[in-house]
Amino acid sequence: MPTMITPMRDPAMKETELSENSRTIVAAAIIFAGFLLFAYFLPSLMRAAIALSPYAAGVVAVVFIFAFFAVFWLRSRSKP
Repeated sequence: MPTMITPMRDPAMKETELSENSRTIVAAAIIFAGFLLFAYFLPSLMRAAIALSPYAAGVVAVVFIFAFFAVFWLRSRSKP
């Protein structure tokens, strides 16, 4: 009869650490989904901003790029 190979589990790893990892993954997925939604509407936002001023459209683009990195940086800083 074939034996199943089970992955070795570190005895020092607690269940709370596993749930912390899954919480981190879920938080990153939610943040990423929010930015995907923002990116979906970005062309419409750019057209509306360019109607005001080309500089306003530039500000919208810079805010989008900056916010993507700033949110993940702030998330990493809040972790103990």
